[in-house]
Amino acid sequence: MWILRAALILSCSAIASSPVPPAAPAPHPVDAIAVAEFDRVLSDLRARVMPDDLGAAKTDIADPWIGTSDHYRVSALRSRKVAAISANILEGANGFFKEFLGVTRSPSSPFEAVIYPSITEYNELGEARYDERSSITGAFYADDAADGFLATYDSTNWNLLAQNLTYGAFQQYINWAFPNADPPAVLEQGLAAYFASWATPALAQYTKDQFEILRSGEDAARPWIPLTQLITGNRGSFTNRTSDRFTELAQLILFLQFHYPDTKVKEDGTAGPFQEYVRLVFNRDRAAIGHPVYQLLTQKTSLLEGALKGYRGW
Repeated sequence: MWILRAALILSCSAIASSPVPPAAPAPHPVDAIAVAEFDRVLSDLRARVMPDDLGAAKTDIADPWIGTSDHYRVSALRSRKVAAISANILEGANGFFKEFLGVTRSPSSPFEAVIYPSITEYNELGEARYDERSSITGAFYADDAADGFLATYDSTNWNLLAQNLTYGAFQQYINWAFPNADPPAVLEQGLAAYFASWATPALAQYTKDQFEILRSGEDAARPWIPLTQLITGNRGSFTNRTSDRFTELAQLILFLQFHYPDTKVKEDGTAGPFQEYVRLVFNRDRAAIGHPVYQLLTQKTSLLEGALKGYRGW
């Protein structure tokens, strides 16, 4: 059963005041199945964790440490450990992308990921060649390169690095799996936020906590963003309150996939109406128009919003 719900990209360099994910795991009161699934995915990673000092830091991104897995090749400068563990994080996420989206094929060569040594180098890349994408999120898919690669920046906060890697990897994956798709931002960004918010147990708890702040209205400077704005917004709208938008979207996707009665997965764990709708959209199937989930998102938004804000069973 597909369970790992992976997030939220709070690493936006353009928003210095945005909350930063915790450096150490926080309590994680999710259901036992999700915890077991998370442990299963990372069991190989835990067995292969290497000392921090294995492989001295390098200085030239053209001669990096390389970490590999079945579907990823990761370049990093800080250490061999960073490259190796990052490749394992991405490999785990890849399996969930594939299953959620119903993809049956695999790439002929590994996906490439480059972890720049600092946010400065990362921003230089984004500003010089990629329409300043790095100013919005902590990772992006460099799609106009010869082979395309995931770009992010290094951090000693493993929660933050895992979050950025997962967010960027989803963008990279859908570009490969659905090159002709043009999904609405609510799905493209929402699913990336959803997957990344479950990249570690600490991130899952952190996303939930931030969502509660937005839902409760306790922070006057961070009011609830109406679902109509999130659903109808384009990619450019995410430059405004990026972190809060991703928080709400991550929980919205989680709600639709696992908790809302009309859209959640079936009792046997197979795809439910929401997951089926997502697959139709990415495959450019005309049946997506008029689908009950399409109607829910476009015509019954107030009903959905009330259910989301009132739900307490996370």
